[in-house]
Amino acid sequence: MIILVTILVAITLIVTNTNPVALARNNFFIFNSQASTSVSVASPAGMVMGASETGGKIGVQANAAAAGQASLTLPPPEDKPIAPVLKSVYRKAPEIAARAAVIIDVKSQKVLYQKDVNEQAALASITKLVTALVALKHQPDFDQEYVMQAEDRREGGRINLFWGDKITVKDLWYASLVGSDNTATIALVHALGFSEQEFVAQMNQQAQALGLRDTNFVDPVGLSTNNKSTAAEVAKIAGAALASEEIRQAVTQPRYVLKTKQGKTRVIESTDDLLGGAKSYQVLGGKTGSLGSAGLNFTGKFSQNGREIISVILGSNGVDARFADTDALVNWAYENYVWPK
Repeated sequence: MIILVTILVAITLIVTNTNPVALARNNFFIFNSQASTSVSVASPAGMVMGASETGGKIGVQANAAAAGQASLTLPPPEDKPIAPVLKSVYRKAPEIAARAAVIIDVKSQKVLYQKDVNEQAALASITKLVTALVALKHQPDFDQEYVMQAEDRREGGRINLFWGDKITVKDLWYASLVGSDNTATIALVHALGFSEQEFVAQMNQQAQALGLRDTNFVDPVGLSTNNKSTAAEVAKIAGAALASEEIRQAVTQPRYVLKTKQGKTRVIESTDDLLGGAKSYQVLGGKTGSLGSAGLNFTGKFSQNGREIISVILGSNGVDARFADTDALVNWAYENYVWPK
């Protein structure tokens, strides 16, 4: 019976010259399903951010192509980077002792990990990243010579330059960013022709230009506990600073050797311990900070197979701990998130 009906339908279609595809299209709605990842949600301090790597149907789209009816079309997707997502099975984020921390994906700006990201803390020498950004606005002549003055002297950390040393602006730049030299940083400000007060005003203007609301500067080196920011805003500072080729070249140097015009050689070692040793990721630059009871800080930019992230550690309880916490969080992020291809 079924065969007989099929033959009769076929004969009818042939005699009436009817297209069976058009017949179906003009009398039925065709539904298409779409897959999507679940929506990310806010996470408490110290927790993982984002959605699991799961897919599911989120609805249907009707192609209303019936006679005399316009077909439905969806608006084109917005041109936004696709954020990484947690693997469906992932390892818990490592416990860290630092007071605040954050990991963000550079391309999408998605937060991958956070701990007290909006709590203000002393910046210490991370300040020097903003000092460098402001200095670059004045297009410094790196070959310009400068003679160290008594008023350049600042205590704290290792001092590599002394009164009467004749060096170049390039030497001051590298001493500031490689060795975190406070005296060299003040000398850089003076070599550009500014007082500290004038320069700090420009630093706060730079912070405003970056959209930073909880960041404030009172000196160009970070010796004051009133140089404050948050982990979330330090990530923005690092993103802007480490996008600069001049800054990146300096902060990726494990050491810098300078020679004064008087013939004295000074070897300046980097304060960034992550620059040495084999790792599963590439270090694209970083900056340390240390200020007594305020604790030890570090922010860095990293890459693995082209996937770039920024990390911030504020208020760590030891020199080695800030680097160990950074390494643990960076490795965890790369191991437990999936980036779009």
